[in-house]
Amino acid sequence: MVLYLGLNRKVEGLAHHTLLLEKDWESGFDILFDPEKAAWPESPSYYVNVPSKTDTTAAPPGGETLFVLVPLAPGLPDTPDRRQQLRDHLLDHLEATIEEPIRDAIVSERCFAFQDFADRYNAYRGTALGLSHTLLQTALWRPAHRSRKVSNLYYSGHYTHPGIGVPMTLISSQIVVKEIIQEQRAGR
Repeated sequence: MVLYLGLNRKVEGLAHHTLLLEKDWESGFDILFDPEKAAWPESPSYYVNVPSKTDTTAAPPGGETLFVLVPLAPGLPDTPDRRQQLRDHLLDHLEATIEEPIRDAIVSERCFAFQDFADRYNAYRGTALGLSHTLLQTALWRPAHRSRKVSNLYYSGHYTHPGIGVPMTLISSQIVVKEIIQEQRAGR
């Protein structure tokens, strides 16, 4: 789930990148990766990005932008109540951690979760990050770029090799271009 927050003032307690980790790592990973234990977390680890710390165009003068990302197990039921509970927990925890209020400065807010990723991007089970990074879904074991069922159909992006993240998806596209050129030269 991602929270996009626009604030009408600066936040001193956050850097450009802030990673907030819970003490109980093992159970946190269990609810992310063990299908039998998958659930909305009660106390998740999460990441906060404040691009306006280094890019003055990312927020109006005197304001701040926050991107709050909490990893969730794919395919969980996505309801407004669950989103609100997690949002409230994240803001409670963040405000307590940095010892600074945030809610009173929010002028713009958007929450993006499973159903949004599924609706907007047709993301399998609503996941934003594609496949898990398990051994058999990493690197060369990710799905092929070339369709095995439809000729001249190629895939590129975070589900394919080499993986997630903007640099990796750009590399994925470069790999596909090379494959297409090689196949055209070979007359296939």
